[in-house]
Amino acid sequence: MSSEPQQQRQINIVEDENNALTDYEAALYDRGIRVWGVDAQNRLRRARVLFVGITGLSAEIAKNVALAGVGNITVIDNTIVSENDIGLFINGDQSIGKTRSEAAISAIQELNPLINVRAESIELDAISGEFIKGYTLVCVDSLDSAVQLRINNLCRMDGVSFILTHCFGLQGYFFSDLGNTFKYAIKKKTKVNKNNNNNNNNNNNNNNEEEPEEIEELIECKSSFSSLNDALSVQWSILPNRLSPLYYVLSVLYQYQQGSNKLPSINNVEAINKVLETCYERYNAQTDRHSELLKQCIKQLTGEIAPVCAILGGIVGQEIVKIISKDNEVINNYLFFDGTKCSGVVEQIHPKHNN
Repeated sequence: MSSEPQQQRQINIVEDENNALTDYEAALYDRGIRVWGVDAQNRLRRARVLFVGITGLSAEIAKNVALAGVGNITVIDNTIVSENDIGLFINGDQSIGKTRSEAAISAIQELNPLINVRAESIELDAISGEFIKGYTLVCVDSLDSAVQLRINNLCRMDGVSFILTHCFGLQGYFFSDLGNTFKYAIKKKTKVNKNNNNNNNNNNNNNNEEEPEEIEELIECKSSFSSLNDALSVQWSILPNRLSPLYYVLSVLYQYQQGSNKLPSINNVEAINKVLETCYERYNAQTDRHSELLKQCIKQLTGEIAPVCAILGGIVGQEIVKIISKDNEVINNYLFFDGTKCSGVVEQIHPKHNN
């Protein structure tokens, strides 16, 4: 799986005049328009983004997406807000007793009154392909591997961009599956001579030569992505030693849920060790150096730290803007953030036969 520029050509995107930005919108989104252009801003305005699971991280992502001007945001989380949720930016004391979706929509709408924000009370197992196909992108923050896989498969079938993300205390990650072929454009600046007439060589005064003119060209590129199941089922033996240990943690949690249909508990050390042994055998791994991080992440399965959510939320929000606007190269397919080092790494993890 890779990204490769195709033949250079100018991409002309024709917008419906009826969908043109209003003067007020143009002023509000002036900074964004200067960065990614009017056409991209129009695509953001027409986009429909679905958030499945409202956490501190997904709330930060939703905030950034709303401020960027994504026109339609839907949230799904029927969890009742408790006192433990008050730390989320979407919730205050007045939100206790409401669903997280209900608490989220008013806070998101406040950030940008020009966009449409709504909550869906649908149960996760009732989400269908017909429901999914109405969206441009789906962002999931859930630890349930069955939910992750099901929604990812629905998105792949209907050509909807899929993002999975979560924080474990100081650790966090982002996964993207944009389908078998995702097309986008990158900008390339080149310098050309204003006067290409080389016949007049009688003038030897080089000081009078004009400066080359700089022009901007859009180059169409494409990337291929793996499904979530394929990305989590890669043989450990083919992975580089430098790979973030958080990937192995995600893989172990995935395999644990496949066998037990539940998340592990830090109190059940025997079960965790058994899963580790199974993974080492299955993936032909020769070391258990990731067991300590696994135990730390299990302790903090639902633990979130605000600065980590803010940093990772900003990165994922920016990726969503790039995915929708198809402007610039996107992450393919993992980003791992380590708050202990305050650093993030991008990794491409695909089945060997697809590399």
